[in-house]
Amino acid sequence: MLYLAEVKVQNRGFVGGYKTELKLLAVQASDQTWNIVSGDDIVTITIKQEKVLSIFSI
Repeated sequence: MLYLAEVKVQNRGFVGGYKTELKLLAVQASDQTWNIVSGDDIVTITIKQEKVLSIFSI
């Protein structure tokens, strides 16, 4: 499943790594069409030492 997202905030962590907040804009359906994601959902991704530690929605 593919998502189209806007980067809202990207911060470098104290001990390295990054924390990035993404606003979801659209999702690709199985028939290759795109559907708008309703609402203002923000997804936070924390990356430390080139590994994704957590992905969660606020």
